[in-house]
Amino acid sequence: LQMAALGLGNIEEFPFVEPPGTRAIRDGAATLFELGAFDEEHRLTRLGRELSRLPVDPRVGRIILGGRDHGCLSEILVIAVVALVVIVMVLLVKPTGLFGRVFVTRV
Repeated sequence: LQMAALGLGNIEEFPFVEPPGTRAIRDGAATLFELGAFDEEHRLTRLGRELSRLPVDPRVGRIILGGRDHGCLSEILVIAVVALVVIVMVLLVKPTGLFGRVFVTRV
């Protein structure tokens, strides 16, 4: 999403030091399309531009923007914070995560 917002071109042609796998690129683009950030031609939409300005995961950003649009932002922010905590916990629990293995109690 950030690469599209910055106009850096096709992600598959970008000279990454360690490029993401093809499947990761495909899954990411599919998620952004489902969120409404990309259109059918993989161009950034108005919603995608808004999402790119938020310093959170695009899925959580979409929840926040939905709350704003439906007049329930304060209630949605509570849900968004919980979602962000869960995302961080999942990243930490993965064997390749920053701390390797972390024991997490149920939220």
